Amino acid sequence: MARIKNNSILNERAKALMAEMAVNPRYDADETVTWCIESSYQAQSWSKARRVVLMAEHNPLELFVKHYWVITSQSSTEQSGPELLASYRERGTAESGYGDFKSVMAPRLAHVVRTRDTSTPVRIGFERNEAELILCAIAFNVMNGLRRLVELALKVPMSLQRLRERVLKVAVRVVHHARTVRVTVARAAESIWRALWLTQLPLVRA
Repeated sequence: MARIKNNSILNERAKALMAEMAVNPRYDADETVTWCIESSYQAQSWSKARRVVLMAEHNPLELFVKHYWVITSQSSTEQSGPELLASYRERGTAESGYGDFKSVMAPRLAHVVRTRDTSTPVRIGFERNEAELILCAIAFNVMNGLRRLVELALKVPMSLQRLRERVLKVAVRVVHHARTVRVTVARAAESIWRALWLTQLPLVRA
């Protein structure tokens, strides 16, 4: 299963299929509607035609219909169009999470442990890489949990990159007086931390 890059042939076929779709009563619905339209396609370099599915999404708030083609080796009896769309979206979510992990955690893995003494045999740094990945995985789980709390508090999605820049990497001032510790958060992140503190952290403490 993969997404196919659009070309003139697929674009013309998509226009014809979406023209037929426009007369469907569901097209004028007030909510977003997604169509999965079956077809087959054979590129010049392919030995045979393959199953392709047009994924078309109509949002009443947008002027144009979004569409793209997905190719698969499974037949329609093995996996229907809607099931194929759900699998494709799950894979996209997983790839996005993996990319988020690599960009934010940025683990530095070494294939070997190099030493200045060239006479010493080079050791494979498996233990070092294992420890690095374990620490990154723990940090990722903590940040992902915090991201979920922020999303629930703000009612908006948030990437790990944005969480780090907007929520974690902010200036604070800590004042300790008698038995009281007061933390003042920078104004840029004040609204986020206030919503998080008032709506989600009490549930965590409970």
